[in-house]
Amino acid sequence: MDILKKLPLILSFSMTISVGFISNIMQLSNKTIYIRMIIILITFYILGIYLRNILTNIINEVDSSKKSNEDETPYDERDQNTDEGKNNLTNDESDAKGSSFNATTEDEDFSPDELSKLISENLDE
Repeated sequence: MDILKKLPLILSFSMTISVGFISNIMQLSNKTIYIRMIIILITFYILGIYLRNILTNIINEVDSSKKSNEDETPYDERDQNTDEGKNNLTNDESDAKGSSFNATTEDEDFSPDELSKLISENLDE
């Protein structure tokens, strides 16, 4: 983060020095070199501020998304933690309750279509 604060100065100074050096090699007058350097200094300082704001916003969004992802637990983990006792029913106990559907968290082939079929079959019974 510290380099982001210095980004406008670093960008503007480096570009100004390089433009001044190139203009001096081209043997331009000092007045022309100074005018070019002032224009480049101001232009790249403004560009550096713009880039710093964009990068700061991106970093803040990434940090906030990481915090929100840390706060949320995945559905599978929540389901396993809260329903550990509920999923240990035997077939006799589930049949006694009038349901032939055994809910297990180990089934990775879940699809909403299968669930809707099971619900409609159980409602018809």
